[in-house]
Amino acid sequence: MLKTYTTISGRPEMPPDWFFGPMNDAVRGEDNVRRVAQLIRDNKIPSTVIWTEDWLGIGSQLTGFRLSHDWDASATEYPNLGTMINDLHQDGFKFLGYFSPFIPNPETTPGHNTEKWQAANDNKYFFLNPEGSMRKMLVPPLIPPPGGGLDLTNSAAVDWYKNYVRQAATIGLDGAMVDFGEWVPFDAVFADGRTAPEVHNEYPLLWQKANREIWDTLVDEGIKDDYLFYVRSGYTGSQKYAPAFWAGDQNTNWDRLDGMASVITMGLNLGLSGISYFGHDIGGYSSFDTPQIHDLPKETASMLPPNLQSELWDGISSKELFLRWAAIGAYSPMMRTHHGSRYGQNWSFEGGPNPGNFTITSDTIAALTAKFAEESFQALFSADALTALDIIQSAIGNLVDTSYGTWKDIETAIRQQAGDAPVDALAAENLNIPKLILRYASPNPVNLSHPEYDEETISTWKKFAQDHIALFPYLKTYAKESTETGLPIMRHMILLYPNDPNIQNGIPDNAVFKTFSGQASHIRPYNEMFQYFFGNELLVAPIINPQETSRPVYLPKGTWYNIQTRERFIGPQTIIAEAQLDEIPVFSKAGSIIPRLDPAVETLNVIDNPDIIDPSDNNILHIEVFSGENGSFTMVDGTALVYSHGGDMDKNTTATVNQESVDITPLDNAYKIEASGDVEITFSNGSRMAITNSPEDRHYIITIVSPPFKAPKNHHPILDSHKREIILRGVNARIEGIFDVTFDDGRPPLEPIPPFDADDIEAMKKIGFNFLRLPINWSGIEPSPNTYSPDYINAIDTVVDLCEKAGVYVLLDMHQDAYSKEIGEDGAPLWAVLPSPSNPYTGSAGHLDDLVSLRTSEQVQKAFVSFWNNRIVNLTGKGLQDHFIGAMCHVMSAFKNNSAVLGMEVFNEPWLLHTELTESDISKLHAFYVSAFSELKNVAPDKLVFFEPDVSKNYPSADGRPAYSAIIPEPIPWATDGTVYAPHLYINNFIATGNPDPADPEIFSNVMNSIFEARAFNTPLMIGEFGFNHRDPDYAATMDVVMNMADQFVFHTAQWVWKENSQDAWGFYDYDDNNTPVLRDSVARDTARAYPQAISGRIQSIRCNRSTQELTVYFTYTDTGQSHILFVPVAYSYENVFDVMCDGNRVDYTELDHSGRISVSCGVDDGEVHVLKVLGRQERRFTLN
Repeated sequence: MLKTYTTISGRPEMPPDWFFGPMNDAVRGEDNVRRVAQLIRDNKIPSTVIWTEDWLGIGSQLTGFRLSHDWDASATEYPNLGTMINDLHQDGFKFLGYFSPFIPNPETTPGHNTEKWQAANDNKYFFLNPEGSMRKMLVPPLIPPPGGGLDLTNSAAVDWYKNYVRQAATIGLDGAMVDFGEWVPFDAVFADGRTAPEVHNEYPLLWQKANREIWDTLVDEGIKDDYLFYVRSGYTGSQKYAPAFWAGDQNTNWDRLDGMASVITMGLNLGLSGISYFGHDIGGYSSFDTPQIHDLPKETASMLPPNLQSELWDGISSKELFLRWAAIGAYSPMMRTHHGSRYGQNWSFEGGPNPGNFTITSDTIAALTAKFAEESFQALFSADALTALDIIQSAIGNLVDTSYGTWKDIETAIRQQAGDAPVDALAAENLNIPKLILRYASPNPVNLSHPEYDEETISTWKKFAQDHIALFPYLKTYAKESTETGLPIMRHMILLYPNDPNIQNGIPDNAVFKTFSGQASHIRPYNEMFQYFFGNELLVAPIINPQETSRPVYLPKGTWYNIQTRERFIGPQTIIAEAQLDEIPVFSKAGSIIPRLDPAVETLNVIDNPDIIDPSDNNILHIEVFSGENGSFTMVDGTALVYSHGGDMDKNTTATVNQESVDITPLDNAYKIEASGDVEITFSNGSRMAITNSPEDRHYIITIVSPPFKAPKNHHPILDSHKREIILRGVNARIEGIFDVTFDDGRPPLEPIPPFDADDIEAMKKIGFNFLRLPINWSGIEPSPNTYSPDYINAIDTVVDLCEKAGVYVLLDMHQDAYSKEIGEDGAPLWAVLPSPSNPYTGSAGHLDDLVSLRTSEQVQKAFVSFWNNRIVNLTGKGLQDHFIGAMCHVMSAFKNNSAVLGMEVFNEPWLLHTELTESDISKLHAFYVSAFSELKNVAPDKLVFFEPDVSKNYPSADGRPAYSAIIPEPIPWATDGTVYAPHLYINNFIATGNPDPADPEIFSNVMNSIFEARAFNTPLMIGEFGFNHRDPDYAATMDVVMNMADQFVFHTAQWVWKENSQDAWGFYDYDDNNTPVLRDSVARDTARAYPQAISGRIQSIRCNRSTQELTVYFTYTDTGQSHILFVPVAYSYENVFDVMCDGNRVDYTELDHSGRISVSCGVDDGEVHVLKVLGRQERRFTLN
């Protein structure tokens, strides 16, 4: 749509190269402009432009610093303007001035505009009244008497204006801020006969077109080589006339509607309107020194919007605000500072306000005394306020001959002299007394133009300026794309991820973003992330709140890198990004390639000055490649950069350039290599980098960002008896004789449950499952109150014994579905169903046809409520929970010494919030866990206890809470040592449709929430159940998505379900005509993947690429006296041949069995991260020793 729109309305042309360099403002006369320019060059700060808006003269006004709005150079401030501009050109600066379409009344601008005023009146160049007289209007400097606006439908008026632009360009100006263009009085008439409503929208175009025409003419005539002017108003098609746009006069504050953050919103909106070349006043502009709002009485001032009553009039840009704004500027197409309306009081790139800006003199005291005595002034205030005024008047006398930087400094001094009460009393009646004192203080012009030098500010500004100018080759490439397609450089995320629901909805549906965006506190606009793409490769997320050094960042689907820390993340997810005052969170996706200039470059203007570095002096290009995916980038000059990803790099990776071995320099999370001209780089890990169509003399410094995988924060390992860290990859199996759905009273079983034997164990092991989640039922353990079934324990023991002999772990799971087989599917015995069921299972067919209705039936809901309230069983006098915990502990006591048994999961899918109980009742679940955990630990202190959140986590927003999140008590009321958080992963596409989608963002949001929840619980994480339609063609891709996250974040998994054909879609088996189970070979193949089963040490992360048959394990080594154990799915891949590499060297291994389990030694106990790899190859066959 944007391409179509700009095809019709027009597209921007390529700006001059120097547009992409930092631009610094400098005003207050030639000496100060030269001083600022010299400061920049002395500190080697990149800058390509000095822009001086007061080249046409200055004055003063209520709102602070102002311009004369003349169109001629000021003979007072700039008597040698041409010479100064020529000197700036030689130092690598272009020079920009200022124009507006207004001519103020000469009475408001003494010494300026007299001749122009007369000429415009005589020739009717102004807007007119209907009768033909001049339509006077309040124009800058916004004080009476009124001035006039230029009628741009009058060709003579336009030519008259153009002549002044020609004069300025002849002096040396290279362009200007072309201000305003949006002020048209609605009762005005124009020279072409149209009325103001007819002209209003077109007026910005006329203003831009007039400027474009004269500057194009100047280039055609050879007077100028190029030019830049930038505007703040616009209409459809403006982008084809105006070279660049800026955001207008933002407040010098943090306000999101018209302060710093608003420039992000504006830049994105303009980008979606076809405008690409955008910038803003770094530090802001609007902040006024008026002691009263517009000097109006309180009742009138109160009618103004709150932001005009407070932030706008109280704001002075602080150091923090300026530097955070500078960071945004570094990642905007145009980076330009502005001194703001309070010149000398706002923070600048040099530093803060000079403490000698204003001096309180005896004249100040006399003027204030006269002001206080005015009857009209006193009439504005109450008796109490006048008393406060008397106190302050007495105190001011003690401040004679003292100087201050801003009104805030005066406020501090007044409060020290008079106390807080008088100042606050006057503020309550709309009088800012420090500002009133400042109005009558004596300004010191030299000090106002010399900020107090601040080393941190200078160095931080330099860093951001270097970041910006370095991106020149990147930005110019996207500028070219703008001219060809209309796509902006600063891009709304929707342009790159149109189908991401989090972007479509404005913000991700999580608490941290709702708080940040303002939705939780109703701070508008509350549906914005305030992050954007800068080109396609850089995702920028500025800090926009004061006194904060972090913010949430939403990363869409894919692998992302923080470009500063080079930390790696998997999206989609919300992360918290840290950024100190000299930093800004910026992320780049895997496969991105970023070309940058060398940091030594100071200007983009090519000059003959050996002391100032321009691109012709430094033909070095830095190429940053973010590994993990293939990528390419073609620069404007045709140089093609292509990266082919073959694997992660490590300290053992080697490289050749054009078949010659070269050195690789390891950096933090990256590797550097240098080359010149066209090159072909081949890495030993299989990656390649090609640079073609390059200038022969260009030198490249190439950085491949490839950080080692690190353990997630608060990653908690599960250890075996040898203290090795183990990874559990398992499956759930409902087993005949254990999953209790049978009856002793003649009713038929609810459903067929398959048997389980040694063949099942072997089939599981070949897929890679090293543990069995074994559902057991309360009804089987305690069929009657206080009576435990020995036969049931024996049945469990038979399965545990099979697993123990095969080296497979068992997790005992106290399972239930719909509370009980008597009213649902499985779980509690009949005597524990309270109240007694009104509609129990009678043996009729179809009982399980509608599981959703079954689980939400009234009798099931009531039974759950009784359980969570620990209702008393009349026969025993004990509560339901007490019976349940007793039965569970009975089983645990039978297996507490069995090494194959991991532990007990205390309650499958606890169903609480879907009953009549509410979120406040979640404490009942937590109280149950406190009791259950305590009793289990008493019985089997060395076994693990697994627990789940409320089942509502499996259903999107079913109870009104954010989807896929658990309610976590604070503080955790139970000891978390020896516990494992074990939620399930059942999202809408898994349970409602049964059809997996690897691109489904709910997979990521659910899993990431589970990871964060496990961190909050301070436990390991196991996804105790997940599954989807094995018949679906996206099964393998979706399984890879889930398991890649399990590898990356080191958590454990158990699939649902093993042998039975669950819901006619899930499971690993089909059944033939004889009802014999047949393994689905394709499902087994798509599920099997290599992974570490036990590591001597601590796992940092795991990477498994099934397509390339490569397993990579990052770990720190600990000597446990045992080897590592890896699983390699030789039955389904690797063609039974592979190599094992330890820190880049091939090592021997021992095959433990036919399933693919091997043992290997690797690593030394040195605290370093070691790398263990399994690589498929062709030379060696896998045989059992």
